[in-house]
Amino acid sequence: MTNEERNGFVKEIEKQVGLLRSINIRIKELEDEISQSKAVKREYEEQVIPDIMLENGVTSVRLASGDSVEVKPFYYARIPKDNPDAFFAWLDANGHGALVKSHLEIYTTDGEIVELMKEFCEEFRIPLEVGRGIHWKTLEAWFREQTQKGANLPTNLFENYVGKKATIR
Repeated sequence: MTNEERNGFVKEIEKQVGLLRSINIRIKELEDEISQSKAVKREYEEQVIPDIMLENGVTSVRLASGDSVEVKPFYYARIPKDNPDAFFAWLDANGHGALVKSHLEIYTTDGEIVELMKEFCEEFRIPLEVGRGIHWKTLEAWFREQTQKGANLPTNLFENYVGKKATIR
């Protein structure tokens, strides 16, 4: 390749890289715009419309357009990433331990070893992790149920939120 050909090649790559950078910048701008729009949408669904309706003593209304708007509570709950064991201990101590599922992961390419029980793993020196968790939908359902019952929950031990949301149909 001659110097002239190489310079032409490099200039073409520089041009294409510049276009790619422009595309990446535009994608980031659009993603930011979508995030902002989702935040505004959430504000209208969870605050503006429910507050107006509840201030006027209604939880559902049919609009002239034919749409119906209904305000219902929603529940959010997640296991904390920093200290799940405190929450698991509270669940165990308060009769909700069945929510927590234990799991065992074995890292091996030998399918027969996977069938072995946990206590044999040390004997075979297989690296393993034993974990506990609750599926997020199960946790939310439990949280909703307990909140509706008025149960005294350790809300400082897990991520949780009770809100209201307007649904338009």
